[in-house]
Amino acid sequence: MLDLPRSSQRFEGKPRDEDARLTKRILELVRERPRWGYRQICQLLRREGETLNMKKMHRLWKAAGLKVPQKRRKKRATGVSTNACHVQPASFMHDVWTWDFIQSSTGERSAF
Repeated sequence: MLDLPRSSQRFEGKPRDEDARLTKRILELVRERPRWGYRQICQLLRREGETLNMKKMHRLWKAAGLKVPQKRRKKRATGVSTNACHVQPASFMHDVWTWDFIQSSTGERSAF
């Protein structure tokens, strides 16, 4: 026993039954409110009568692998949809000028 290194003789804590019960309740609350973080869930648990501090709540939150999903931002439309090229028909001859470039590049070759 005397030749063993001290690093191999560390105390390993065992998870409590209370932690498993709290984790189960946390997961239930997260399913009901997916946009809430660990602080708001902790407040709900305290209102239910649980006694836990933020450090313990954060540890249980991370151990369960929970994260609040990032809110996706909507892309803002630029311009007015009434002026879109697929909505407006050509109003006069050669109004759609992009076709001229496509035709000249794919059609007949001109000598420059």
